[in-house]
Amino acid sequence: MAERYSYFQRVSLPRGKQSELINLVIKRLNIKTPALAKSLKIHIRTLSDWRREKYTMSLPALKIVCKKLGTKMPHYVRIKEPFWYTGLGAKRGWATVLRKYGRVPVNEKYRKEKWHEWWNKKGKFNENKYFVTRYIKKPKQDHGLAEFVGILLGDGCITKRQVSITLNKRDDKEYAHYVSGLSKRLFGIAPSFYNQGSVWDLTISRTKLVKFLIDNGLFIGNKVKQQLGVPQWIQEDDRLSKYCIRGLIDTDGSFYIEKHPYKNKVYCNCVINFTNRSIPLLEFVRTKLQQFGFNAKKRNRFNVCLGKEEQVSRYFKEIGSSNPKHYNKHRRFMEEKYGGVPKRS
Repeated sequence: MAERYSYFQRVSLPRGKQSELINLVIKRLNIKTPALAKSLKIHIRTLSDWRREKYTMSLPALKIVCKKLGTKMPHYVRIKEPFWYTGLGAKRGWATVLRKYGRVPVNEKYRKEKWHEWWNKKGKFNENKYFVTRYIKKPKQDHGLAEFVGILLGDGCITKRQVSITLNKRDDKEYAHYVSGLSKRLFGIAPSFYNQGSVWDLTISRTKLVKFLIDNGLFIGNKVKQQLGVPQWIQEDDRLSKYCIRGLIDTDGSFYIEKHPYKNKVYCNCVINFTNRSIPLLEFVRTKLQQFGFNAKKRNRFNVCLGKEEQVSRYFKEIGSSNPKHYNKHRRFMEEKYGGVPKRS
């Protein structure tokens, strides 16, 4: 059976009076808001909205409030019929249409004729059948794109129509804006930021971007299950490989301090660690770093690390980091190191 709704007359009071009236009945009767809402036969959220003057009260509710207070209905109350606002909304809508088009839009019959004309000539031949794909810039296979590929292989995900990158909302706050700017520079699109608890999802909804990335060696789906590696055009170029490694370690890497107690002293050492469940990605990072003269080692099956201060400092100098989280940790270590580690000259 269909639910029945009752639409009551509304009351309009001067600013502040509606809130004042509700607060007065709560205080004078020493009643809690859930109990008051129940006596007015409304939801507690509705009472909260009335109290904040987000919406106007119903006339029956005002009468009950006045009865509880033992007063007459205030003289300044204006009574309005249900849906009193529809006429005002229609006028504002008409004004908006007039500003946008400067005239009355075409009639519905003409609009449908033109739509069918477009569909038969162009729309149904579109590769996506039901909607038109939006334009993106297509960058060259340069260092910016190589770094973006590294970021995607680290903390990214590609679906049929979306590209998303997940970053920590607190630790990667500055880096998230860097990634957004990089995307804007490469593809002409800034990602949308979606708050997912402790992380940001930076999402770009573009079918053409997905196709472009696939054409440049990436794949749709879970990169760990598919054991994806780095595209060949990056692997064959040492300069591009360094930028790709930067993107990988900025997302799936970490910088931390190891402390080694020895003879009443604590010796400190800094470490860069890259962790990933895709073996081809780990092998790419390890073999390329070794090729560049770094002493990259595997501590276990799923990570690669650089474990000496000289190696780490050289990494930040030659490969670098776009993530302030890593860069600042290294800078602070070099400024504040202690124990047996030689101080800065």
